[in-house]
Amino acid sequence: MTYDVAVDGDGFGLAEAMDLAEAEDTVNLQDGTYEQALENVRDGESGNPITVVGGPGAIIKAQNSAGHSVFVGHSFIELKVAEVE
Repeated sequence: MTYDVAVDGDGFGLAEAMDLAEAEDTVNLQDGTYEQALENVRDGESGNPITVVGGPGAIIKAQNSAGHSVFVGHSFIELKVAEVE
């Protein structure tokens, strides 16, 4: 499944998408400034990772309680930069 995340409320919220994402799912971050940290909540699987994709206009500004804007605490998570047209 693909979760399209947008800061304007059109689609999933960042935390909601990360909470729902499972092995083989993709979380697409649309352009905007996200006021919450990106944290995964479960492992993907070998060959079927959870993939998070964002372009240069997707900015994660907030921090979690440990001071991280992006925290990957599980296995088989991929962070990718979207291809710019």
